[in-house]
Amino acid sequence: SYQNTQIEERFVNSYINQFKSSQVDAMTRDIDVRVVYNSSTLVVSFCLGPGFTVCDNVSIPASVRSSSNFAYTPATYFINRYGNITNSAEVAPNVPSRISVSIVTLNNTVNITEVGGVNLQ
Repeated sequence: SYQNTQIEERFVNSYINQFKSSQVDAMTRDIDVRVVYNSSTLVVSFCLGPGFTVCDNVSIPASVRSSSNFAYTPATYFINRYGNITNSAEVAPNVPSRISVSIVTLNNTVNITEVGGVNLQ
């Protein structure tokens, strides 16, 4: 139990750090970042636009994913050049709808608001 809690804490911290780093990349490089959760490989990919081919990955440990509490929504979202969380890549002059991201694990809940604020409970 202790070991699984430590594994979960490392995942949550790694995810939050990668999110914040991607947010900075999006704003400083004036690009979108696509974030995709792949449920078959248990990986969250943070991919830089345009083209979204350069990715940093955060692995979701099997013990976290197999928790009965585990939830990750939505499976795909974007961090736009303003640091906001959106449902699609920005296509000028349209601004995509803002959304919120939620990750629930056994002991933690991570909520990322539409304007990119991170709340860990």
